[in-house]
Amino acid sequence: METDKLNPFVDGELDRETREEMLRAIGNDPQLGREVGNLRQIKEMVRHAYETPPPARGYRPLQGRSSLRGLAAAILLTVGALLGWFGHYLQPAGKNAAMQTLAANEAVAPAADRILLHVDTNDPRRILAALTRVEQMLDTVMEERQQPRLEIVAHGEGLELMKAGLADRPHRELERILSEYEHVTLKACKRTLQRLRKAGQEIRLRPGTDDSRTALDEIVRRIHEGWTYIKA
Repeated sequence: METDKLNPFVDGELDRETREEMLRAIGNDPQLGREVGNLRQIKEMVRHAYETPPPARGYRPLQGRSSLRGLAAAILLTVGALLGWFGHYLQPAGKNAAMQTLAANEAVAPAADRILLHVDTNDPRRILAALTRVEQMLDTVMEERQQPRLEIVAHGEGLELMKAGLADRPHRELERILSEYEHVTLKACKRTLQRLRKAGQEIRLRPGTDDSRTALDEIVRRIHEGWTYIKA
């Protein structure tokens, strides 16, 4: 059974014949059944964090969001516990002790040459800290004569980083990374863009930014493929 059918099966996007084929395969393969169950749980955990994303605005210090950050950390911690199936750990950019403990105790490391940076904030301090960490990881991989890949996925307030024509420090740092490293791709959440445009906001993205997927689907896809996950 092709693994590329797992996501559409969990999302209910397969036609009747293919879905029945998947159900028969699951009935005959307990491991496949566990994989489908774990994938469904991970999607549900991450989806809860996206249910009511705040509107994207200009960069500003965020206030009164400690409870939301705590909720997000708890969700990510739960997701991390499920990621043993994928054979890698979460790498938070901040100093979350629980998350660092989880990463330290995980038995199998993710692929060091494939890095996924998830940005859902417009706090410049958090974004700059994450970009600095990512760049250090890229340099380490290149010192080992490997060609690293970096993918930056933004949704909610993080979509601000994907806007064209801005020149504050986070945007300048991103521009420098794009110019200095070869394999860097930008992904803007399809759902966030649809919501903003429905509200009458015209969003002009950086050239080359891909907006064909939701952030949820892209993050789950890359985790499934064994990418190192970093949260801004």
